[in-house]
Amino acid sequence: MTKDLSLGKHRRARVWLAELPDAQVQGEQILTFSIGAQGRSVESTRQAGLELFIPVGPRTMYGLLAGTLTPGTEARLEVQIAISERQEQLYRETMAMGYEHVCVGLPYEYAKALEQVVLATAKQLKSLPVGKLWIDYAAHGRVGSNQRIFEHLTICLLKLLAMESADLSDADLLTIFPNSFTEAPENVG
Repeated sequence: MTKDLSLGKHRRARVWLAELPDAQVQGEQILTFSIGAQGRSVESTRQAGLELFIPVGPRTMYGLLAGTLTPGTEARLEVQIAISERQEQLYRETMAMGYEHVCVGLPYEYAKALEQVVLATAKQLKSLPVGKLWIDYAAHGRVGSNQRIFEHLTICLLKLLAMESADLSDADLLTIFPNSFTEAPENVG
């Protein structure tokens, strides 16, 4: 199931639940690490993805990240991230602006940002799931992508994969995003 969400102030998100976008990374390298996790192991395989479009003044931030979480037996989250430095195919189903050149793939600098966020989030997110996380779906823009948007995507993806129900409402999905993404525009006057 795919859902498009408005986050307010022209910010948008697309969420994939129990499926993945057409943006599989043909990884040239695999970044692998594991960390202790306090959450429960998932009972069955979960797939989820997120695409974010965030206007920031005259420019935008853009990114897409998705993966699969499978059950684990130890109190650890094992993570594998597919890295692709070469130019991948265009991602045509993007919600980015027309001027943005969006390609399937995940450059090394963004993969390292994912690793740092997972390690930092493990200390804050008590429900970090136990299992094996394989992140091998991603897209980035030449203009609007940066480490910061992929940090946000990683946190949101971890929260989404930790959620129990596959039948989530839009209100449930909005809880995975930082408050600054979902606040209503300020009243002027």
